[in-house]
Amino acid sequence: MLKCIWTSGFWKNREELASAAGIPDSVTEQTDGEILEQLAAKEGYSFVPKMNGYFAFSMYDPETDTTFGARDRFGARSLYYAQDETGKLITGRTIAEIFASGSIRKEFNDRLLETFLGFSYIPGSETFFKGIYRLPAAHMLVCRGGELRTEPYWQPRIEPDLTVSEEAWAERIRECLRASFASFEPGRPLFLSSGIDSNSLAAMLKPEMTYTARFCVPEFDESVEDSASDVHYNNKLCYIQPDEFLDAVPKAIRLLEHPSGDASMIALYLLTIYSGQDTDVIYSGECIDELFYGYFAPRRYMDAAPGQPEKDGYTGCTHIMRDEQKRKLLRRFYGEKSDVSRMEYAYHLTVDASAVDQAAMCDIVSYLDGSIMPSIEKEGGDAGVEIRLPYADNRLFETALKIPYQLKLKDDQTKYIFRKAVEPILGTEKAFRKKRGFPVPVRIWMKEESFRGRIREVFESSEAQELFRTECLLELLEDQENIDRNWRQIWCIYTFLIWYRLYFGE
Repeated sequence: MLKCIWTSGFWKNREELASAAGIPDSVTEQTDGEILEQLAAKEGYSFVPKMNGYFAFSMYDPETDTTFGARDRFGARSLYYAQDETGKLITGRTIAEIFASGSIRKEFNDRLLETFLGFSYIPGSETFFKGIYRLPAAHMLVCRGGELRTEPYWQPRIEPDLTVSEEAWAERIRECLRASFASFEPGRPLFLSSGIDSNSLAAMLKPEMTYTARFCVPEFDESVEDSASDVHYNNKLCYIQPDEFLDAVPKAIRLLEHPSGDASMIALYLLTIYSGQDTDVIYSGECIDELFYGYFAPRRYMDAAPGQPEKDGYTGCTHIMRDEQKRKLLRRFYGEKSDVSRMEYAYHLTVDASAVDQAAMCDIVSYLDGSIMPSIEKEGGDAGVEIRLPYADNRLFETALKIPYQLKLKDDQTKYIFRKAVEPILGTEKAFRKKRGFPVPVRIWMKEESFRGRIREVFESSEAQELFRTECLLELLEDQENIDRNWRQIWCIYTFLIWYRLYFGE
């Protein structure tokens, strides 16, 4: 019989699944692990596609030497795995748990560096540690007697329904939000920005306290005071200074266990530390940009033919470096797998879809799972804060896949249909407020010598000299005339070197 080794996350329909499987009413008194064991005993692996929420778990049956595990559709909880020299499978919620087994050697996977420099994260299942993998979102893993297989238990197929009106789609989205939010306790704190994702959460869940990152650079001001006054909650501002931001990088990277070219992850780390003085649970508004096309890049394919994104080499909204620049910067360039080939799964899922949907799927199955969700999952560690995700709901995901892209990108608006759905809740001005993302003024700070000097020190380090042509790194850093264009590349390399120093440095 499968026994739960570990489980993490939050699945909203545990009672429903237990009842359908004939598990006694005492389910509310049982742990998630106990429920998983009973579901597996009664239904085998078939219960996993029915689980709604964000989760990862690992189970083991010693009689058959079988390990079974799975992750949610969003990739909001991680499952890492590795096989030792005997073929024994080791699983963990973190990479640190894999190493804690004592049977896996820490070795740098240097062939992934060029991939990271392209995407600013690592798509797919590989990690920077040789032999350690991360199960993709919506996949399950079975290892019996040392023979391992992984496979999707659900796939995000885009099937637009053109018979449903705009008004009806907006109401369906509101129904999904109401159903999902019913599982979350109102009044809890949440992260708040000027965007509609967090403002919609605030309007519907009515938090008593919200937390916002604030930078002393006017053009990066999220301006949320008007939002706070409308729904009568207190908003606390976390002021982030450049030196504090750089000081936080090693701490955040240690928690993430991987480098990240997304500067907002460092700001989120500091915001989580700040909120952790008051709370151990906080809500966050991830997922909406990916599901409802909140990024600008796919818009350029509005009039393109299917297959054009793949021909163009489109790999998602974060791609920052092409092979010619990687060759210039790196001492060893392997070129074994192109960046576009790493989007093979996304293009496979959308072979019959529009060009816009093909481009957006890269962000759904790669960026959401490979960058955003793994970072959100771990950010609260130092503060002892659990970050909960009300938008991570199967019903919302499945609804979004059926909405035609013409209603997601309309009238020069990203996330148009989601904006229409929350317009009665937020009002027109807030619902259609210009998207800003979570901007961090790194490119502004990078023009200051004190900030750039700390990056220069890392670029001149022994770790940098081992892997990069440091004269090319310094040339990139000192090209101040083009800093607005190059800052993402500089930041990506910097965070990688901080990570490499933490795990493989002298």
